[in-house]
Order: sequence, then C-alpha cells, then structure tokens
Amino acid sequence: SRSYYVSGEGSVAWDYRHPYQIDLRPDRAAYREGDTAKILVKSPFTGTALLTVERRDHILRQWQVELTGNAPTVEVPVEPGYGSNVFVSLMLIRGTEASTRKFKMPEYRYGVCQLTIEKPDTALTVAIAPARADVQPGDEVVSVVRVTGANGEPVPEADVTFYAVDDGVLALVGFTRPEPAPVFGAPYPLSIRTGISLSDLLAEDPADLEFGNKGYLIGGGGLDGPGPKIRSDFPGTAAWLPALRTGADGTAVAKFTAPDALTRYRLVAVVSAGTDRFGSAESSVAIKKPVMLLSAVPPVAHAGDLLTARAVVRNESGRDDTVKVSLQLDALAEAAGTPLEIEFPLASGAARTVDLPVRLRETGDARWIWSATLGEGVQALEDRLETKLRIDSPAPVLREMYLTELSEKTNDLLAGVNPQVLEGTGAMTVTLSNTRLANLRAAGRYLLEYPYGCAEQLTSALVPWLTSADLRPVLPDLRKDDAEIRRTVREGVSEIMALQTGTGGLSYWPNGEADLFASAWAAIVLQRAEPKPEGWERLLAYLGAALRGTAQETARWSLEDRVFAAYALALNDAPETAYHEVLYNRRADLSHESRSLLALTLLLGGEKGDRIPALLDLRQPAPENLSWFGDESRALAIRLLAWSRYRPRDREVGRLVAELLQSRRRDGAWSNTQSNAWSVLALSDYFARVEGKLQPVSATLTRASESFPVELTTKKLSETRGFDFAPPAGPGPLSVANPKKRNLYGETRFEVRPPVADQPRQDRGFAVSRTYRKLLSDGTTDAPTDLRVGDRVLVTLRLETQVPGHFVALDDPLPAILEAVNPVFKTKDVGGAGALDEAAYADYREIRFDRVVYFRDHLPAGAHVFRYLARVRAAGEVIAPATKAEEMYRPERFGLSPTDRLRSTK
Repeated sequence: SRSYYVSGEGSVAWDYRHPYQIDLRPDRAAYREGDTAKILVKSPFTGTALLTVERRDHILRQWQVELTGNAPTVEVPVEPGYGSNVFVSLMLIRGTEASTRKFKMPEYRYGVCQLTIEKPDTALTVAIAPARADVQPGDEVVSVVRVTGANGEPVPEADVTFYAVDDGVLALVGFTRPEPAPVFGAPYPLSIRTGISLSDLLAEDPADLEFGNKGYLIGGGGLDGPGPKIRSDFPGTAAWLPALRTGADGTAVAKFTAPDALTRYRLVAVVSAGTDRFGSAESSVAIKKPVMLLSAVPPVAHAGDLLTARAVVRNESGRDDTVKVSLQLDALAEAAGTPLEIEFPLASGAARTVDLPVRLRETGDARWIWSATLGEGVQALEDRLETKLRIDSPAPVLREMYLTELSEKTNDLLAGVNPQVLEGTGAMTVTLSNTRLANLRAAGRYLLEYPYGCAEQLTSALVPWLTSADLRPVLPDLRKDDAEIRRTVREGVSEIMALQTGTGGLSYWPNGEADLFASAWAAIVLQRAEPKPEGWERLLAYLGAALRGTAQETARWSLEDRVFAAYALALNDAPETAYHEVLYNRRADLSHESRSLLALTLLLGGEKGDRIPALLDLRQPAPENLSWFGDESRALAIRLLAWSRYRPRDREVGRLVAELLQSRRRDGAWSNTQSNAWSVLALSDYFARVEGKLQPVSATLTRASESFPVELTTKKLSETRGFDFAPPAGPGPLSVANPKKRNLYGETRFEVRPPVADQPRQDRGFAVSRTYRKLLSDGTTDAPTDLRVGDRVLVTLRLETQVPGHFVALDDPLPAILEAVNPVFKTKDVGGAGALDEAAYADYREIRFDRVVYFRDHLPAGAHVFRYLARVRAAGEVIAPATKAEEMYRPERFGLSPTDRLRSTK
C-alpha cells in the first residue's frame, strides 16, 4: 500500500501530540533493498536537520539535510544489510536568530519512523522424502532433505537440523513445526536513546511555561520487542542430527536406525542458508511388524498391588491365524491365580487386548517379557517386548545411618540402632575409613538424591560434584572419570542458569522473578565451576546492584541476604568493598551467622584488623537469624569456614568441627540442603587446611560367622561392603576388630522396608488428608467404588497448619492405576482439568509419572486445598501411599495422610 502527501509553499497547522515531537510518514508500508523511501516531515518550521538510519543499538548512516517548504520530504536509500527493519530519526534545530517568536530562543523538534523491509527472494522450500514409509525395528531409516530457492534452484551449503520424534509425544504438547523465517525476520525494537538539553532552558514566553516539559525528549523504544529381538528401546526422540549440510544438488541425507517403538515418528528438518534464508518441512515414517505387541503396564506400582497387566496384539501379516500370547515375570512378581498365557484366533488387520492378573511381591526394578507368536512352524511370526516397571514400597522406606568411632579393639556396629530398622527387610552398607572425611558421605548422598528442584536445591546438588576432589575417595557416587564429572557439572550449571531473568538474577522457581538469596547462593557455589557460563557477568552485576541502598535498608531479612551477596562477589574477585564497611557498621542488625559470613568476606579481601574478632565474638548480643533457609548447622558451618581461614590452628576450630558433626540427624546427614551443602564446603575446607597425616589401619569386619579383612592406607581411605537381610535372622551380629586401636571411623547405612505396609496418619506440624472422587460426565462427582479404565478421578489434598510454614512441599504419590492429567497437554482427557485444577494456589507444581508435587514458599496458617484431575490407566487393586507435607528446610516439621486402597476394572 502507498500513502501520498503533497508539499508546497505556505504554512500548515499540523496536529502535535508533544510540543517537541514531529511525525515522519513513509510513502510505503514496506520496501525492498534498492528502493528509496520518501518520508514526509510534518514540522511547523524548516531548516537544517540531522538524519540518521538506526537498527537496534547501531547508527547505520547519518547526514545533514535542508528542509524547505510547508511539507518537506527526505529521501532514504534502502541498502543491503538493513535486515527486516530500520528506524529513521530526524532532529531539527532552529537557532535563536532564525526564531520567529516574540521572545526569541532556540527551538528543536524530533521525530522517528520505522521502515519495514521485505525479502521475498530469501524463502527456502524444503522437502523430506523418506526412502520407505514403513520400516521395522532395527532397519536403517534413510531420508533425503531437498532444499530449493525461490526460483526452484538447488541451494548448496545450507545448514540442516534434522530430528525424528514420536508423533504421540508431539500430539500431547500441540507441536507445530518450527518456522525460523518469522523469528529471524521479526522487526527489532529500537534501543538507541536520543536526547537534547535545549528543553532545560526556561522559556521567556509565559505561554510556553504552561506546557513545556523539562528534561530529555527520548527517541526510540526500549528492549521489549516481539528372531525376534526383545524390543526394549522406546525413545521419544529417535534421531537428532543437528549439523547436516546440503551438497551441490541441494540435498542432504539423514540416516538413523529405527528404534523398537511400534509407532509413527515425525521427521522434521529446519534449514538456514546464509544470514537471511530459512525454511522447514516435515514428513513421517511408521515402524511396524507383521505381529505387533504394545504394552499398557503402568511405569510404577507398589509391593502388594494386584495389577491387570495389559497388552495389545495386532495382526498385520496379511493372513488369519492363531496367536499365542504369554508373559514372563521376574522374581519380583507372580501370577495371580491364572496362567500367564492365552491362545486365540486373530484375523488379519485385527487387534485384541490381553489382560493377565499379576501380584507384585517385592520392591525393585521389574523387567517382564511379553511374547506373541502367530501360526506355527516355518511360517510362524513372532514379536517379543520388554516391559519395565518400578516397584516401590507402599510404606515410607526407613533410611538411617549410624556413624561410630571404632577406636576400641572390638566394636559393635549395631549398638543403639533403631529396633524398627532391625526388624524390617532391606539392605545395610558398612563403610570403614581412616579419615573423618567419610563423615560427609551422608551429606553428599543427601544432596545428590534430594528429589525437588528449585534454584537453591539445584545449586546445592552441585556441591558434591564441585568438591569431588576431596569427596571422591569416600563417596562411591562420585567415583567417575573427570570427563563425566565435568559433563555432570556442565549440565547442572546449564539447568541453574536457565532460571536467569532479564535482570541478571535467578528466579527461585521457573518463570519467576529474580531472588537475591538464590542468586547469591548460585554465585557462591558456581565460583568453583569452570568455564563460567553465559550470563555470569550479568549475575554478578545483579548482585552488585542489589547492594545499593544497604545503608538505608530497614528490613533485617534483606540485610541478611545482602551479606550473602557481598560474600558471593568477594569470592568471585568482584568485591564491593564500600559495602563491606556499610555492613560492618550495621553489624548490630546482623545475626551471628551473618556476622561470621561478613568476617569471611573481609578475610577474602585480606582483612587482618580488629574487625574480624569483633564479628566472631559470640559474647556480643545479636538478633535472631531471619533466613528461611538456615538453621544452627548452617551457622556452625559458616563459622567453621571463617575460623579455618582466620586461625586454622586455633582450639575453636576443633570445637566447631565436633559440634558440627554432632548436629547431624540419625541418618548421618544434616537437616536440609543448605545445612548439608555448607557443611560439605566447611568440612572439606577444614580437612584440606587442618587435618593431620592419615595413618594406615588393619581391621576386620565380622558379620554373623563371616569375616572380612580391611586394609586402609593413605591412598585407600575407605572400604565398603553391603549386606541384605530379612526376618527372622536380621542384620547381625555385626562388629569390627581394631587390634592397634588406630583412628578408624565406621558408617552403617540402612535402607529398610518395615513389615507393616499401611501408614497411619501422622501430624507433626501439618495435618494432611486426601480424597478420591469419580468425576461424572455432567461434572458432578461420586464415590470411587466402581472405577473403570478411562474414568476420570478428582483428587483433593487438604493441608492444615496452625502456624505459618515456609518452603513447604506437598508430595502426593500416585497409585499404580492412576495417572495425573496435565492440563498443558492437548488431549481429549484434559477436558475439565483446567477448571478443576488449582495449581495457581501453589508457587510451583510438578506433575510426574508417579506423583504430583505442590510447593508453597510461604504458607499462611489455616486450611489449604489443592486439587488435580487423574485418569484410570489400568485395572487392579492397589495401594495409594501416604501424601506427605514437609518444610523443606525444617524437615522435622511434616505430616502424613493415611494410606488408601483403590480398585478398578477393565
């Protein structure tokens, strides 16, 4: 489209929205390279003007033009390299001598407009041609990707990203093929700011004083722009080939091996050529067999469940025949009354469901084999399928650890162990070590196994990996080669930095606002990671900016977080020393923990004066620590870090080590991720700086009638042995002989399923209850007494507390027959889920295949209700394990609902 304007002599009364602004009107809606844009300048006066062509934060061209007439125009050539859009700005200034006003003074006007640039010749046409539409598992899938230009010519040297994804997975998320051209061709906002100070001059004309604006008139925008193999390999993504390139004929060949999944895979190619040519396409390939088995066994269940194991067999052989289907179980399950084999006729093109009842006996990772044979003899066709099922305990598994100093000649490892542990069924692991470094095994495991994933917890989980040089000899989970450790750290860092916001800080949960504590903690821990991730300087800049205004800050909790920020910056060689002084002067408002951390911050800067003992003096009164994350153990760990650096040989260091180790729980770990992470940092630092030379130890571990010699040296710091046990024999007796009474430390770790399966309700600060209701087609609910596969179930969780809670997790395990309906997925089963779902009440929610977890950062006193929709996915009689609520940083405060039992039919 075009707009026409007429210029001429005389004056025109333009409509101005701002006293200093003029409008620039291009003569077209869009241009192409080589065109010349004619721009009408709607100005009340003429003269010399500065004309610039700008894109994003660059000035591409600038020149002066003379404006004459009542509607002057300027011409701007549209040059190659301008991209999808540019901005034209014009600054017009008239001096005092040329002023026509009664009270003469310099005047200015500013205007800006956007030129949209079209590039129709840059579109690429992409086509994917698989060699065969149908393949079998294990076949090579070959696809030709052809790329042509706007005139049909082949495009060589084009970069092709090719991938194959299960069509069912893409359907769940409402996948649409990537179209890069609109993304890379989107107009960029203007981030150049144009200013002039003439508006600061006070006008002599009294009429101007009524509407003249002080300050800058800012041009441009902000940054807010727009035989038979057992089939066991069932990946969602069958191929990921990110670096293919077309040849001279404009084609690239993508090859991958067809996995075992009998499904349709979407083939997608996204192509770029040069800086401004893009395209994409998709096709598909189906993986089939003449006889196909599809398993419908749920991925997780519980010991004691009675499940109807279901599979679907389909005949695509082209002939009618008899099919025999069987299920082979492992030792974790058994047939529930009927043989696990069935034979029946099956017509060509037909499918039939097979249901076989199974009882789950023990916990563990079950692997079952389905077999289907069509016909007999040489014409027999067969398919075999492996089904994996995780069988958990319906009762909370007891995990306890006992740490013992074994300095006597004979030492009993079971003395003082919880009798409930000794009466259960499970495993125990005994580790003997000649260093107290072994005391960190439980803390390391706690951090590696912690199930949730906010910014703080993701960061804390990296602490064992980043201190692996110290912990690797005594923590088996870290005994990996250096390349694997670097890869694990790199993936963890990427996951943490994915939480970075536009401010540079990290949000506590995904898609949230920046949180100062989470950001500071990440900078403290990731200081050990190399290389530093993208966005690292922005993170440090955010922490520095967060210290501004510390002298005037009135909220004590904010001061505590600012100490963490100051320490993080000092640790990363970017100290804000001026704020060290400010925080020291405000030490009366800081807890003893924050004072210790401030002392550590000053020590990093080389402080040796009187301020360190003043900060570490516990005799000085201090307010209570207001941090939601800390506890006495974290405070001890931070204090130990400060003293180890201040006076490593002082008697206070040894006292702090002993007190910190004594503050652990029965399982050998500290109470939360923060206390465990800081303890690992403090004690590994202590062992590196202070602990004396290790001594070799010869000992003997005896369990019942078996004895195992143990030889520990300065290179072999520990030895571990594991034992299974069950009633009535139990785990013992268990003892260690240390004839020379050398320094020897024992760790006995138990993982036990107690004999009672049903869990009674427990209220330890939270009262938790759960109800299941069948959701009927008219939106009403009914008791879940006649559930069938495919029914929808409304799950309601009620959490009551008399006092507020902070960083609370509400964890609801799913029974084997139910799966949670994710409102985000694009399926018909989602119907009604959005209206019933109450995730908005939570700060964050996770829907997993085996549980639904809600998180509240701050939970007021009172009753709170959470609801979600589930679907019956299997038939059986199963147990629903207890729902648990706990404060993540005060886990001794928790609540458990009673276990439930549910039944469903086919």
